[in-house]
This record gives sequence, structure tokens and C-alpha cells, in this order.
Amino acid sequence: MQKRMISVILCLTLLIGMLPAAVAVVPGMKGGTSTNVGNSEGLQDLTIEDGIAAVRFAVSEDAELVVAVYEEESGRQIASAKTTVRPSDSTAILPLDTALPQNFHAEAFLLSPNDYTPLCESLRVEVNEPTLPTEPSEPTETTAPTEPSEPTETTAPTEPSEPTETAAPTEPSEPTETAAPTEPSEPTETAAPTEPSEPTETAAPTEPSEPTETAAPTEPSEPTETAAPTEPSEPTETAAPTEPTEPTEPPESNSGTCGENLTWTLDENGVLTISGTGDMYNYNSNNKAPWFGRTINAAVIEDGVTSIGSEAFNSCSHMTNVTIASSVTRIGTSAFTLCSGLTDVVVPFGVTNLEGGVFGQCGNLRSVTLPEGITSIGYATFFDCNKLASIVIPSSVTSIGGVAFFNCNKMTSISLPDGITEIGKEAFWNCCKLESVKIPSSLTKINEKAFYGCSSLTDITIPEGVTSIEASAFAYCSKAESITIPSSVTRIGAAAFKECSKVTSVSIPSSVTDLEGGVFSGCKLLANVTLPEGMDKIPGSMFYNCSELRSFTIPASVTSIGDYAFSRCFGLRTISIPAGVTSIGKNAFDQCEILNHITIPSSVKTIGMEAFRWCFGLSDITIESGVSSIGYGAFDRCRSLSSITLPASVTELGEKTFSNCFSLTAIWVDEGNETYASDESGVLLNKDKTELICYPVGRTGAYEIPAGVTTIKSKAFDGCTELTSLMFPSSITNIEEYAFSYSSKLTSLYFFGDGPDINWAAFDNVDVTAYYPAENSTWEKTIGTIYSFGKVKWVPWTPEKDAQAAPAVRGLHTGKADGSTVSFSGLTGGEQYVLIMAKDKNGDLLAPENLLYIAQGAADADGALTFATAPRESAENAFVALYGPGESVQPGYQPCDGSNCPGRVFSDMPVRGDWAHDPIDWAIGGGVTNGTSATTFSPEEGCTRAQVVTFLWRAAGQPEPTSSANPFADVKAGQYYYKAVLWAVEHGITNGMSATEFGPDDTCTRAQIVTFLWRYEGKPAPSRTRNSFADVSTGSYYGSAVLWAVEHGITNGMSATEFCPENTCTRAQVVTFLYRDVVNQ
Repeated sequence: MQKRMISVILCLTLLIGMLPAAVAVVPGMKGGTSTNVGNSEGLQDLTIEDGIAAVRFAVSEDAELVVAVYEEESGRQIASAKTTVRPSDSTAILPLDTALPQNFHAEAFLLSPNDYTPLCESLRVEVNEPTLPTEPSEPTETTAPTEPSEPTETTAPTEPSEPTETAAPTEPSEPTETAAPTEPSEPTETAAPTEPSEPTETAAPTEPSEPTETAAPTEPSEPTETAAPTEPSEPTETAAPTEPTEPTEPPESNSGTCGENLTWTLDENGVLTISGTGDMYNYNSNNKAPWFGRTINAAVIEDGVTSIGSEAFNSCSHMTNVTIASSVTRIGTSAFTLCSGLTDVVVPFGVTNLEGGVFGQCGNLRSVTLPEGITSIGYATFFDCNKLASIVIPSSVTSIGGVAFFNCNKMTSISLPDGITEIGKEAFWNCCKLESVKIPSSLTKINEKAFYGCSSLTDITIPEGVTSIEASAFAYCSKAESITIPSSVTRIGAAAFKECSKVTSVSIPSSVTDLEGGVFSGCKLLANVTLPEGMDKIPGSMFYNCSELRSFTIPASVTSIGDYAFSRCFGLRTISIPAGVTSIGKNAFDQCEILNHITIPSSVKTIGMEAFRWCFGLSDITIESGVSSIGYGAFDRCRSLSSITLPASVTELGEKTFSNCFSLTAIWVDEGNETYASDESGVLLNKDKTELICYPVGRTGAYEIPAGVTTIKSKAFDGCTELTSLMFPSSITNIEEYAFSYSSKLTSLYFFGDGPDINWAAFDNVDVTAYYPAENSTWEKTIGTIYSFGKVKWVPWTPEKDAQAAPAVRGLHTGKADGSTVSFSGLTGGEQYVLIMAKDKNGDLLAPENLLYIAQGAADADGALTFATAPRESAENAFVALYGPGESVQPGYQPCDGSNCPGRVFSDMPVRGDWAHDPIDWAIGGGVTNGTSATTFSPEEGCTRAQVVTFLWRAAGQPEPTSSANPFADVKAGQYYYKAVLWAVEHGITNGMSATEFGPDDTCTRAQIVTFLWRYEGKPAPSRTRNSFADVSTGSYYGSAVLWAVEHGITNGMSATEFCPENTCTRAQVVTFLYRDVVNQ
């Protein structure tokens, strides 16, 4: 027995030393936090506070959780704790009961209970500053918060309005450049809340009244290995000498000592009685209570006992009742932690302080009576008591510790007495049923995340006297409709009211001088905001995703607008930037889609990266002289902008400043500018006109580069989708990378003079014919060294002879429709064009049942052409294609460009920003589906098996089946899904519901759709074999498919523990799964 125990302990010690760890260095005093949010299964968070380790995790089978603490300098282990965790658990509290030094590091491990092999990467936290508890570091203002799918932990509040599987809807049309918001989902807190340190209790000695056996390990819960008693009627033989290395252990005792003057007895009914006088010993994971591991059904603490020791009844999960005598004045740390059978407790008069974790994780605790006279409720006292519906806090209480009521998600009400002066960090975190709370006026500070995730609170009233509202204090209080901030408040921390999504108006008093970023981010209904004069900045992410904010007045005192300050304010139409503002941060107005006018005053010196990106409606921009720097992509995708003038003060322009501005035809530069100039048509050049910097992407047709230009700068013609041909002067010597990338209609280039240096990626994604001087030998080197992502055909030519050989306009052309006419411009004058108008973009545009209109006409001398359509052939809901000279008329769908051409708009289309918007937009635009009617998509309607395989077949390009063999009696030739089913069977995507039935009208389940996608991708093996979903068996037909889908971000399940495989998959979910597989992989 002793050999085995030594072996296990040695093995565990070695493993703890060898296992890899995810490390985070955290400042603090005797406490710290490390989070590894990347693991959906495994260790997620480790917090150490006042000698208590709190660990969050997810496991699919029983495991051993070990926390070890080491001295920083010597690496010597100074404390450890171990417990068994189960799949139903998500958090564990492990008291360390050792005075921790100022510098230490701790590590948590999940190990197999069989052989102590690691089940996942360990998680480590380092504490290396001997200082008082620090305030959480302020979130940087350069990053934007993510969407409200956070937090991802199983205990965190989930957003009821959005399925968890669509946790972060991506913007498919938005390039994933350095501009993407990288801010964490909430302001990160580098240190967990620390409580005032308590005097360290002396660890409990081993049984002082009974001499200990030096050879026998003191494991009271191990079964004894003593020989069975001999029958008294039989003569006993002399026992063989025992092995000296394996001494037998004494029989388990039902009584003993638990204090200098205390004894314990355990009767046959499982009732544990503590008798005597004085204090009980304190226990810990290395020196457990003598009754640990025994079945304790009830405990009686008799009169005379003055204290209940730390961890005295830790993990007594069978105990349903405890009687505590009035003589008890102290209940030690974690005394009743994990007593999951305990339903009610009466704390006697005389107890003045509930120490840390006393009733933590008592999952069935429903009623607690606290006495008058108690002054403090310690750290994690009722942590994770998720059956505790209400509690009365005595008027004598002055402080409530951090995470005291953490995740008490059944608590509906609580009364906080007026004498309370402190509420710790995360004290009421995720008390999601808490409908009201009166904050006492005696409180001066509301700590970080104090009421985070209290999603049933309907009103947030801060009393007069409070001076500070800390980071995320009321974040995710999603039902709160009003917020009252008194004039006593001087500080509001980062994300304080984040995702209070029903708040419609708020006023910030003039007393507030310290305002951090993201305070109202995600308050989607916030329409009216009053900011005080005197504030000097709009902090980063201040109004991020406040989509109902229509207009806004920035106080005249403001000098800076922070990063992402108004990003995703989809409803913002007007805003005035005051004359004192000197900087506009990156992405400050990103995706303010209907903002139509902006004047940037002369006081502004810098416009940050992507500051006005995706402002689709921005048609008028005035930049006053004074601005010196305009950042990368500052006006990217301002699709309504037709022209812009750069003042004389501008000296620096970032790349892609005007990228994807499809209406932009001219970039004018003030003549006094010493850095930039424009040619006579509005093309941006450098001052001496030797470098072509930016060609407005809204220009159409051909362009002749001015003589004297030597360099075509990087991305100068990037995305010029209406540019058809270019003529280069003989002065050209250098063409930089991506100069013509994605100029999709550029078909011909005409060069004169010597061969320039051309970057290998200059013609990325371009199919073009380049004509070069036939008798100029310098071109041999140019052509011999160039490589392109696109297709370039090099053709020698004689300019004098072949000047008229330039091909005419090619490609499909964008027009405008007013309901009775369709008009085009920028065409080749005199040339004939064919117009085709159809109603079904999913199928053949030329099929008789789809054809609405076909006509032919010639463009006039100015390149304009108008077709008149009959009333029944209105272009409003049709799809239009125009074919020019030499173009073949190909059936199929050609996407149009936003509002510039006719298109289909569904009345039930999700709004931009909704998780399903972009997938549905992609599916419609790509011909995957055409909706359920001319005006509806029906996103919540169940999707049939026939529809699902048809969607997948269309997304794959509608390949022809190789065989016409059809085994299914319910699939007939001529049905819209006929070819799709044959193709799906050929490729092993589905075998039908039986050998002769496909079940086309049966609704498709979530298990089926992920299985179809997995098979379509070739049944790739997932990288792991265990999943976090309780309703997905590894041996099921869809087990591997679900693992693969989760790994590839196709689905996150309906919750952290449920996939719901038999639930019907909606049309929105089906196209979202397809989109994430086909587009994002």
C-alpha cells in the first residue's frame, strides 16, 4: 500500500513539473488570474484569492483537478490542492490554506483519474509584484469590443436574442485587414479581485491524542488492507511476518479528536457530532478532516464549540442538515464548500464574519439565515449556489466580498442595507434572475463586474454618494431600460454599461471627469445621449454598435474622438465635429452606413485608419485645411462619394484611402499642396506628377496616363472594376505590386518606349492583353522576369500601324433602374448592346419561364443607352445583364453593385450586423437560393432535405451528375432537386432515408446538415476525439461531423453543452453553415 501511494505521489509530482502551460503574468498581491478562453473543453480560468484557488473548466469525463503553488525564486512547491471534477461541474473552489509569499506562481492541471496523464494543456498564473491590489488595467482605445456573443464560458450570461452558435457573425464583404477590431469582448482585467488578507490559520495537526504510525500513510479514505478477523472458534495460526515496506493500516475509526478539547463521533446513521469546548482544527487538502470521505448525512455542532475549522466539512456531499450551536463565533474558510446536499443553514448569533468560500458551490442551498451582528460576507461565500433564490442581508453588514454571490442564477431579489460601504468585484456576477436591487447610499464605489450579467434587472439607479462606477459594473444587464447617474459620480470605467441593450436614453452629469472606453458599447436601442460640456474626449468604443443613435452633439470642449467611438452606429445620419477636435481615431465612424455628410474642421490634424470605412451613404465630405495625415483606408467603401478635395495641408495619405469608392470619379488637390497634385481629370499624383498614386475607382472606360509619369504606385488601380484599357507613356519605368489588382474589366494595356520594371504581383487577379513595342529589345527582360497571379498575354505591336486595333468595351455593365427604364453610361459610342432582364437569378436567365425582357440598342456618341420597359416588366425586382460587342450571352447570375442596379430585397431579411445577414446575402447573390417568394426569405422556416442538397449543389457550381441512375421512388426527373440528389448520392453526401426513399420533404436536422457538409469535404478526421456536447455521442453517425464542424467554426452548438442534433435546421442556419464552410474556410 505504501509503495503504491509513494509511486502515485511521485508520478503526480513529476507530471506537474513536466506539463506544458499556457502562461499569463499577472500583477497583484497573493492573488492573480489567468484565462485561457481558447479551450471549449479543458481549463478555462484560474484565480487565486486569499489562499483560495477558483478554477473554471469543462470536462467530458471524470478528472482529477490539481492546483500547485511554487515559490518564484526557488521553484519549490509550497502548497497544493486536489479534487475530483465531473462533466456536470464547471467551477471548483480549492482552499490552499497556506500563507502565500509576495512572488509565486501557480499551475492548474486536469489529469486522468486512472494514470494521472494530462487531459489538456495546464493553465498557469504568475504573481510577481509585492504591491497592494491594483486597479484593472484600462482597456486600450485602439480596439473594438466584439459582438454580444460573449462571454463564452458556460457560467457566463448568454444573449437570449441571438443563437449561441452564431457567436461572431463575420462580415464576408469586409476585408480582414489590420483594421479589423481586435479588442477583447470585454475590458480585460489583469487581476482578480483581492480581499483583505485574513490572519493565516494554523493547519490542523494530525490526531494528537493517538500516536501516528510512521510507516503507514495517513490516508483516511483509503480502504484498509488489514487481514480479515479470524474466527474465534478456530485455532489461529501464527501470522506470516508482514513486509516491512507495506505495513497494514489501522481500521477506520468512528471517533477521535478535532481540536485540543474537541472530540468527534460518527454514528451508524451518518450523524457526525462535535463535542467539547474551544476551537476546531483547521484542515486543508494535505491534512483533511478525519471524517473526510465518510458518508456524513448530518452534523451537530454542540454547545461549547467556538469555531468550525477551515474545510471541516468540505465535499460532504451527502450532508443535508447541519446544526450549529450558538457558542460558535467563527466559521472557517471553505468550511462547507461543495456540500451539495445542504438545503438550508442557520448561522448563529456571535458569528461576525463569514470567511472565504464558506458555502461555495453548495448547489442545493435554498435558504440561509444570517444573524444581526455579522459585519462581512467574505470572498466567494455563496459562489455558484445556483438554487439560492433569496437572502436577507442583516443591517450590520458593511462589506460583501468579491464573487460572494457569483452565478447565483436563481436569485430574484436581494436587499442591501444602508450601512454597506463595499461590494467586491464580480459580487453578483451572472445573477441573471435578479430583477431589482437597491444600491445603498453608503456605497461610494461600485466595483468591476459587480452586477455583470444581471440580465433581468430592469432599472439601474445609482444613488447620490457613489463616486466611481468601475469597469463592466453593469455590463450585459440586457433588460435594463433606464440608467440614472447622480452628480456625485466622477469616474465611469470601461464598458460599465456595455450591452444594456434596452436602454434608450442616458445623461452623463458634468461631475464625470474620468470616462473610459466602451461605456455604452452594444446599447443597441440607445437613441438619446447627453454629454456634459467640459469633457475633453470621446473615449474609444464609447458608442460602438449603438445602432439606434440617429444624431449626436459632441461637446465643444472635446479635443479627440477615440478609436471605434461611433463604429457600427448604423442609424447615425448626422453629426457635427466641433472646431476643437484635433484627432479622429481609427474606425471612429466605421460602418455608419447612412451618415450622409461630414465636415472635418481645420483643427483636426489626423484622421485615423479606416475612420469612415463602410459609410455607404457618405456623399459629401469637406476636409478643411489643417489636416495633415489621412490613414489607411480612411474612406474605404464610401460608395456614394463622387468627388473629394484634399486641402493644401495634407502631407500623408495611407494606402487604400479611397478603395472601393465605386462612385468616386475625381480626387482633386488644392494647388497649394506641396506633396500631392491631380491631373486634369481628377487622378491623384505626387507633386511633380511623376508618380500615379490613386485612380478613382468610379471612373469608367479607358484612361491615358499623363506623359512624365514614371511610377505606378502600389494599388494605384486596385479594384477599378469599370476600367477597360490603359495607355502608358514612354516615361514609365516602374510598376509596383498590386498596381492593377482586381481591375476585373481591364482587358488591354498599350505600352510605348522601353520595358519598365514590373513587380511580379502587379496584375493580381487580372486577365489582360498587354501590347508592347515589337522592335524594342528591352521588353525581353521585362517579360522574362515577370510573374503574375493574373493572366497576362504579351503581344508585340507597332503603335503607328495598330493604333485602331484596341478592342471595344467588354464585360457586363452596371446600370440604373427607375421602374420603367433601365439606363447605362460609359459605353462605347455607336456599338450595339443586348439587354436581358430575368426574374430568376438562380437558374437560366434565358429560360422562357424566367425571361422578362430582351432588347437591343446602340449607345449614343456619349456612351449612353436607355431601354424602356413595359409596366409588367418593371426593373425594380428583376435581374439585369447587358452584353456588349463580342460578348457571349451566358446564362447565370451576375451580381450587381448595391444600390446602383436592380436587385431583390426581402421584407424579412435580417438587418446588417445580424448573424444571418451576410450568409443570406451571399446565398442570394451567389444563386444558392432565391427565397421562398419574391419578397420573403423565411429565415426561421425549417429547411427540407431537398432544399439542403440543392443549396449545397448550387454552391458547388451545379455540377452535372455522371449517372442518371435514380434509386429513389420519391425523386422524379424534372423536379428542381433531381440533379442535386443524384449528385449528392454519387459523392457519398447522402444515401437517402432508405434504399428507395430520399424523403425530399422531410425537414433536415442539425445533425444531418453538418454530416452533409462533412461528407462533401471528404470526411476529414477531426483533430480531437472528445466533444463538450452531452447530446452528441462519439459513436453516432454524426459524431465526427459535429467535432469537425466545431473545429472549423461552422457551428458552436446551441449552448456550451448542447448541440441539439435532432432539432430542425432553419433556412437561416443552413445558409450560415454553408457560408462558413464554402466562403470562410
